[in-house]
Amino acid sequence: MVQKEQMLRHELCKIAHRMYRQGFSPCNSGNISVKLEEDRFLITPSGVCKEELTEDMLVLMDGQGRVVDGKGRASSESRVHLYCYAHRPEVTAVCHAHAPFSVAYAAMERKLDRSFLPDQVYYLGSVPRCEYRLAGTAEVAESMAPYIGRHSALLLGNHGAVTMGTDLDEAWGRMEMLEQLCKVSFITDLLGGPREFTPQELQVQLEEIAREGIVHPGAGKL
Repeated sequence: MVQKEQMLRHELCKIAHRMYRQGFSPCNSGNISVKLEEDRFLITPSGVCKEELTEDMLVLMDGQGRVVDGKGRASSESRVHLYCYAHRPEVTAVCHAHAPFSVAYAAMERKLDRSFLPDQVYYLGSVPRCEYRLAGTAEVAESMAPYIGRHSALLLGNHGAVTMGTDLDEAWGRMEMLEQLCKVSFITDLLGGPREFTPQELQVQLEEIAREGIVHPGAGKL
């Protein structure tokens, strides 16, 4: 377990540094967590810039959000992370970021349900927008209730984005792909709107994904 924890601390910090460098977590915003074992989760601490994060700064919390090891406080959005783990047993990592294009779409009453990029279909599927709730409250986590079982990427209303995965790389990869999707959606809308896949074209891609054994919520429309 000690070796596993050390590895996860290293991986989590590596992704946190990337998240800051890519402009996904300005100031102290954003947070990442990973499941260490049953009822034990490593999470980034509150009030720490992700560029300056070190492995010893990470906080170990239980399923109630109580700190069981570490000197800092668990992220203010720890409820969002725990909600994901509680409702998606296969999820072992969660990313919450404030990437600019994702935040822009989260600030609009608009979902991302047009399928026009292969990587979007492969990694994300459709992405719903949750209703706005005050940041740092339990209501933010509860706003995900209508979508948590069917989608691995969510926009939090007027806030940011959340992605989930079976490991840290998958959760982070979905966050990168979500920001790319929002950016391309913005550009294509300026140019008159994207050419969406036909139902037949989308079905071929979904069948290919199924043949590869890849199963994730959100593969189709909302």
